[in-house]
Amino acid sequence: MKSCLNLLTALLGTGLCANGLCAAQPYTIVGTGQNKCYDAFGEIPPPKPGQPFYGQDAQHPDPAPAYRNNGDSTVTDLNTRLMWVQARGTKVSWDAAVAGAKTCRAGGHSDWRMPTIKELYSLINFAGECRGPMVGARPFLDTNYFRFAYGDESKGERAIDCQDWTATEYVSTTMNGNATVFGVNFADGRIKGYPKSPRGPGGRVETKQLYVRYVRGNPAYGQNDFRDNGDGTVTDRATGLMWSKAVPAWTGRLPSRGSRTRTPKAISATTTGDCRAPRNSRASWITRVRQPRRGHPPSPRSSRPRR
Repeated sequence: MKSCLNLLTALLGTGLCANGLCAAQPYTIVGTGQNKCYDAFGEIPPPKPGQPFYGQDAQHPDPAPAYRNNGDSTVTDLNTRLMWVQARGTKVSWDAAVAGAKTCRAGGHSDWRMPTIKELYSLINFAGECRGPMVGARPFLDTNYFRFAYGDESKGERAIDCQDWTATEYVSTTMNGNATVFGVNFADGRIKGYPKSPRGPGGRVETKQLYVRYVRGNPAYGQNDFRDNGDGTVTDRATGLMWSKAVPAWTGRLPSRGSRTRTPKAISATTTGDCRAPRNSRASWITRVRQPRRGHPPSPRSSRPRR
């Protein structure tokens, strides 16, 4: 699973230049927690500059996840300034999850909300493990701070049936015309679309039930502030990261730090040669999703799915 995730990140990030302008970062993008390197088949020793697969997450550390247990059933992310409900709770429908935010009083606060996909994904820790069978599995979440439970196999669930809802809806529908919502699975580290009310055998409508973890604070988290630099690059002033606009064909190699030959011509001509493939926490930051209006039900829907 982790090798697939890292390869996907590499493929997505081949032409993206994440030039960290740390002094201009109003919002910190947390590191993934990944500390191993992979090729298309499995774990490998850390590649050296110029070698295939050089430039992975483990070789470009970002700020490490940092949390504070507030001692009142809440946890504060010291990087993102988001506060989270600590408890795992129970599985509920998406509508019930939306309504439940208004009545949540964890830590004595009354301004809890459903997290967006970007907010919830900020908790992912890719030091997790998910291999079948689940012996030796490790959640993609820091369980020193957050409560977590795998699916109950005694009730016919799979171990990975422990996904979390978000407030971010698809623009359209998925299979069988299902209205669908983004979710995060901290058992296997995936983002996926989950139908609110999937159609079962014979067209019977079922009510999907997942977990929900409410969040509060920093309402601007995840909102981009892009500026086209006019030279083939785009700067996100919300994060201080510079990105290439073009995505060249995958060559089997990640852009090496200092490389001027595996990045678009415009990038090599206008930067200092410190382009690199972004970690997936950074790549997710520029994914186009429409933020739910704060204080309102999370609508309209966001981000058109791939069928």
